[in-house]
Amino acid sequence: SLATGSTGGAWYVLGGAWTQIVNKASGLQITPEISKAGKGNIKLISAKKSDFAVGSAAVSYEAFNGIGWAKGKKYENLRVVAPVTAGYYQWWSMKDRDNITTIKGIEGKSLCLSTRGGDADVYGRKILKFFNVKGRVVNAPHVQCLSQMVDNLIQIHGTFADAPHPAPTELASRFPIAFIEFSEGEMKQFLEKYTYLSAGFVPANTYKTQDKPIRTLATLNSIMTHQDMDPDVVYKVTKATWETRKALLKANKAATALKPENLATLPVPVHAGALRYYKEVGMKVPKSLIPPEAK
Repeated sequence: SLATGSTGGAWYVLGGAWTQIVNKASGLQITPEISKAGKGNIKLISAKKSDFAVGSAAVSYEAFNGIGWAKGKKYENLRVVAPVTAGYYQWWSMKDRDNITTIKGIEGKSLCLSTRGGDADVYGRKILKFFNVKGRVVNAPHVQCLSQMVDNLIQIHGTFADAPHPAPTELASRFPIAFIEFSEGEMKQFLEKYTYLSAGFVPANTYKTQDKPIRTLATLNSIMTHQDMDPDVVYKVTKATWETRKALLKANKAATALKPENLATLPVPVHAGALRYYKEVGMKVPKSLIPPEAK
């Protein structure tokens, strides 16, 4: 099984494409499953309730090191199979109605941050607290957030996932939308505290009516598993993922992070089965990311 995210979310869409392509190439039968994403996926992997999961570098780093949401508990059994997509913190409003473009503009508004405990929720709340901005946070799957925005029950919808993301893509096909952007100073302040995150830009024209890049937080999203997962299975999954990357990119435009250089920026060690493939094809994995069980 592969834990993905909520219906209408980027990871749910990614999981469907990835499992279909990898299953065909490897002969395995991995089933994508709806989940709460974020820390929910980490907990599923750690408890061996899912074989694989989509996980962000941000949430995984906190889990592995026992900081942030993990609150002292270290999830040291997490392992990475392969990086797949770049994640961006994206939140938007309806341009003709609300036109919210700054973090301070969130003050007093209602915002939907997808499912409770997901990446959008975890880091959205961190951003609001850090900048002392108060808003009414709603948690619901992306498809429900979309409906609530159209009905003016919320004014802002957010996600910390791939770009393009299905939710703003759908809304922008019907209404002009405006994106919230970090100022350069806000970004510098936030990253001084959260050093394991990075700055990034959602490229211009990723969405309809979005004619300039959006400065925001960035992270790396990977396929993850448990350290005890069968190395032969993980080897097959890793091999199939890399050897079908063109097909995956064709099926999902956000799958741009499947590059050898991104192995150096992974948040936790790679799985022993994945390491076997990387050594076989000559991809370099930093010593710090080689798991104890493979040394």
